Amino acid sequence: MTTPQPLNPKPKAVTINGQPYTLVAFYYPGKDTPWDTVFQGRFLANFWPCSLTLTINGSTATFNNSEAAFQATKCWHSSERKMFEAAKWPHVTGSEAFDRKKGINNPDYSYAGLGAYEAMKAVLAAKFSDPALKQALLLTGDAYLLEHNVAGRKDPGGWSDLHDGTGTNLLGKALMETRAACGGAGVPAGSYSVADFTAHAEK
Repeated sequence: MTTPQPLNPKPKAVTINGQPYTLVAFYYPGKDTPWDTVFQGRFLANFWPCSLTLTINGSTATFNNSEAAFQATKCWHSSERKMFEAAKWPHVTGSEAFDRKKGINNPDYSYAGLGAYEAMKAVLAAKFSDPALKQALLLTGDAYLLEHNVAGRKDPGGWSDLHDGTGTNLLGKALMETRAACGGAGVPAGSYSVADFTAHAEK
């Protein structure tokens, strides 16, 4: 699969509690939100189309987006994993993968034994092994990466900021940790909350 271009994030300078930071807010639920357009960070989102190959416990599969790969960890050792694999369904979008999770019988909430957060990090490590995506991630510099949700959209896993800053932004945190693993900056140091960055996401 060819990764769509361009991959040129545009971090924005913000001030929080008197300290300077930079921010990249993203969401991309299959199309741009206003903040995807401003920050150009849509490639950070799980629905962003890309080819990634994930290996867990000696079993390997290829997917067309990180949402499909993550949902597949709920049925990693089951034939149901094929619902998400690129080889079986070459046009599974992130939105379709999100919907198909409802069809999993007895979902494995150990996420193939990794736990949800570590499973997400494994998916992101596979995604950003792609040189173009890795370079784009590093171009975010030391920015705080914020999954800024659309108002009213639920997020029971705590991956986003829930739009109003009450979420825990676990996807953003995992992305910043992945950036560090790629040789870039990790989670910015300082005294701040998710809500502090949410307040700047749409300004």
